Amino acid sequence: MEKERIFLAVDAECCWCSVRDKFGKDARLDFQKLKGKAEERKDSEIVLAKAYVVTNKLSTVSSFVSSLNHMGYEVELGYSYQTDGSKMDVAIAVDAIKFLRRYDTYVLASGDGDFVALVLYLKEKGKKVEIVSTKEDISAKLLKNADEVYFIREDMIYREEETKKDEVQKV
Repeated sequence: MEKERIFLAVDAECCWCSVRDKFGKDARLDFQKLKGKAEERKDSEIVLAKAYVVTNKLSTVSSFVSSLNHMGYEVELGYSYQTDGSKMDVAIAVDAIKFLRRYDTYVLASGDGDFVALVLYLKEKGKKVEIVSTKEDISAKLLKNADEVYFIREDMIYREEETKKDEVQKV
């Protein structure tokens, strides 16, 4: 039996906003735990894990990008000088279509309703589509059309102030 091939795509901006809105301003999604949840499935493997990150300057996200790379994520940067909404939707959709032959299941960490057309297209092409989001920030149409939906829980986040305390204690 062949292993199920998974493409994990993370809309970092959408996840950051959703997690912050649900769990508080210091809450951050633990990308390692997110990837771990996808990897723990029986008879499956992640063939591509990609995080889509929006920034104004590379210097403001360089350590974040390094951490993601260390965890096994490929990172695509989008540069934006605007503050309205996600800037990576097109890149996420293009990659989902471009890599269609490399995966069986598409796991999208985003509750953005802009992806409904992509979800429907991927399902039309025989792909299983799963969504990871907070319950409060998922589009009703996305919720309805995904094959599976997983909600981000408290155990999938960390607190930014906890990280800073740990760094201070290490010094």
